[in-house]
Amino acid sequence: MTYDVYQATTDSDLRMATRPGAGLPNHVEPEDWELMPAGTSQLTDDIDVDIADRGFCFFRTCIKMMMAIRRLVDLRLKATGK
Repeated sequence: MTYDVYQATTDSDLRMATRPGAGLPNHVEPEDWELMPAGTSQLTDDIDVDIADRGFCFFRTCIKMMMAIRRLVDLRLKATGK
């Protein structure tokens, strides 16, 4: 299933996912969140459960860490000739 994913405006690693078209929950300020283009954020494994229970899911991405891991994998592949 696809979800709407919002990015916090003050913390670029913080995300919130909601059901498609549901909008933001009432307890958050709309100016603190911006809707990301579809497919631009990775999702956590337990997102379906959280959204079914609460209608939204907060999660944090570690973009810098993911980029570092991807770089290490690329270097390893180049070193092994794969």
